[in-house]
Amino acid sequence: MSATTHSAWLAHTVFDGARRYEGVFPDLALHCERVVRSALIMGMTPEITPEEIEGLARDGANRFDGNETLYIRPMFWIEEGFGPIDPGTTRFALVIQPMPMPDVEPGFSAQISDFRKPSPETAPTGAKASCLYPQATLA
Repeated sequence: MSATTHSAWLAHTVFDGARRYEGVFPDLALHCERVVRSALIMGMTPEITPEEIEGLARDGANRFDGNETLYIRPMFWIEEGFGPIDPGTTRFALVIQPMPMPDVEPGFSAQISDFRKPSPETAPTGAKASCLYPQATLA
């Protein structure tokens, strides 16, 4: 991905995050389906099916120690376009890396933020899109 990649420049990226832990892949098929659905919502043309992504993820995970907890992240992005996108430049990557589950302290505190989730007519809220995450992080 270069500095002029539409995705890096204008956040036209979708992803999903699955896990392998204790030898199982909870909801892996659902994560693979959602990333393709998100790509379609964002106007991309994914050239790989959810089933193919799941096969690649399982094959890739098998290259690691069977006891390692893994993070599995399929993602699509648009390579070209400024303003109008070029759906024909949709790219795919699958990242698999060791990543232990975070330690969770018992209990938490919460408060109301000045930031709100965008409404469906103002943002692609039906997609798991990178462009939605800065607002959640600020909140």
